[in-house]
Amino acid sequence: MGSETAIAGKAAVATSLQRIGPQLKGESGLAQRLRFHQSWYRLEILGQDAFGETPRPRERPLGSILTVDAGARGMNFTSSAAQKLYASRRLDGWGLDPIRCTRYLVSSQALMLNVMGPLVQDFAWLTRTLGRVTGRSKDFLGVNAVKIEFAPAKRSEFLGDMTRVDAFIVAETRSGAEGIVLEFKYADRFNSRRLVLSGNPAYESLDEATGLWKKCAAALADSAVNQLVRCHALGAAVMFNLHASMRTTLLAIHHDYDSAAMMNVEKYRSHVSEPERVRGLTISGFLAAMAAEASSEVEVAEVDRLRIRYVDLAGSARSWQMFRGAASQSH
Repeated sequence: MGSETAIAGKAAVATSLQRIGPQLKGESGLAQRLRFHQSWYRLEILGQDAFGETPRPRERPLGSILTVDAGARGMNFTSSAAQKLYASRRLDGWGLDPIRCTRYLVSSQALMLNVMGPLVQDFAWLTRTLGRVTGRSKDFLGVNAVKIEFAPAKRSEFLGDMTRVDAFIVAETRSGAEGIVLEFKYADRFNSRRLVLSGNPAYESLDEATGLWKKCAAALADSAVNQLVRCHALGAAVMFNLHASMRTTLLAIHHDYDSAAMMNVEKYRSHVSEPERVRGLTISGFLAAMAAEASSEVEVAEVDRLRIRYVDLAGSARSWQMFRGAASQSH
């Protein structure tokens, strides 16, 4: 009887894991945990038994990818506001990856759209949230503009490279206009693409004009913070050239358990002349600020959906333990 019960238990675990779907082979650590959580989210929260696969020519089924049909129905977006933001940004041209945004549950672009969608519809809420996450609630007066997946139309007039920022905000503060650059990371990492910046005249000229870094050469040569340098510099160049402002703040938003992101942000802060202009924020911290500054139950509910999707891993914890147990038994 005992052996039969054990066999039945193993069969039940196998069936449960099959429904959650295949995971990426060779992945480990936080990335593996977050991918599994999103696979669980697809099944248990979205109610999608079927999962999708990576695009051709190397099709690979993954539990963390929605089917084409589910993606077309907007199921990768946690609110109608996020889906509207995606659609409006797509009309502006290249910048968002349509497959990743609509079907990849672990996509950082989808995370950015899901967080920014409700805030873009309510600039007052966005203003209050920015004030809270920067510790400057009395300083922020309003938001003048928000650009998603932003890069200047004429790159040659700024830094001349292909750098984009996830979100670029022009805010009004008591000291005048200020640029806010937001970079979002979920299961991937900061610095996934690096450009050679040492000796770059555009970056050196920007530093001469704004004094952005303590030692320009050291900041440009530090490959570990290459992306953060470029994103902060792009925001600073736009603010200096178009708004005659010397103020640009970089907010790097990452998962709570992403220790590598935390170290990268702190390392970049050590290069910046005004370290308070660079802040690393956990996703849960940013969502807590959104919830604290919400003005309706509808807005609070939108934040709660984001927490379940991205922060609260407790829902998938039991299934995760089954997955880990099954993996250890297979070795």
